[in-house]
Amino acid sequence: RRSSDLVTAVSLEPGWQEHPADDTTFSGAILSTDGSIVFAGGNQLLVRSWNGDTRWSGLSGTVATMSSDGNYIVSVLSDNVRTFNRTGNVIWNRITGSPFRAVAVSSDGSLVIAADDRGYLRSWTIDGKSLGVYNETDQVKHIDISPSQSLVAVSTKDSLKVFSPEMNLIWEKKSLGDRDSFIAFSADSSTLILAGENQVSSYTTKGLLNWEKEITNNFILDM
Repeated sequence: RRSSDLVTAVSLEPGWQEHPADDTTFSGAILSTDGSIVFAGGNQLLVRSWNGDTRWSGLSGTVATMSSDGNYIVSVLSDNVRTFNRTGNVIWNRITGSPFRAVAVSSDGSLVIAADDRGYLRSWTIDGKSLGVYNETDQVKHIDISPSQSLVAVSTKDSLKVFSPEMNLIWEKKSLGDRDSFIAFSADSSTLILAGENQVSSYTTKGLLNWEKEITNNFILDM
């Protein structure tokens, strides 16, 4: 192999580094699809351009995420849902009276979904208009919005549910255990993938099982 094909230690050196304030930790990081924006959430929100220039930071959020186009950030602090644009200006905020435990934003930022500790699921447009509320009874673990923005998948303590953006229930599967520890829609929104325990499953958007496989050391999931 040519020496030019080898990755050197020098080439792996970071272009910039960022440490959270007050020796806290970042809970996760998201890179926009065009690579222009890096988002990190946790006790402090941080948004930076890829070349390392700080766009804005310093706000706190117990749960936060960013749209994949990098234009919208959604942060939850206790019972307050806040949305920001990429420069840190607040677009809207809503206080509902119960702490939130999960939040999701669609890839283009047009849809925001949040679940609170009372089991309520709420949806808003990116300008803060309420689309719907669903009164759930069990605690939400994960939320994923399809790239088409037409479906919302929610894994809870007792079941997996798929909703319309208006929070109308389309279908649900009960007693999945931890087999829905990971949920994600395919890029064309036609398939919902579940993973957990020792299984990976594929469902249609109508809730029909495409296939289910046991995970082994040699298993590779190609989406």
